[in-house]
Amino acid sequence: MKRDKSGGVFAWILITVGVIFVLENFGFIDDAFSKLWPVLLIVIGAVMIFGDRGK
Repeated sequence: MKRDKSGGVFAWILITVGVIFVLENFGFIDDAFSKLWPVLLIVIGAVMIFGDRGK
């Protein structure tokens, strides 16, 4: 049985974003990141969409 890897990738993205928010709340990440995190999500989404085209 083959597992769908897209669910695992989405879970890792959610975990990563959650950890980043926690680190920002505790002051480990400066405020500049709070302006750039939407761009990071767009890039991750684009990689997920266009990364599978070669297969």
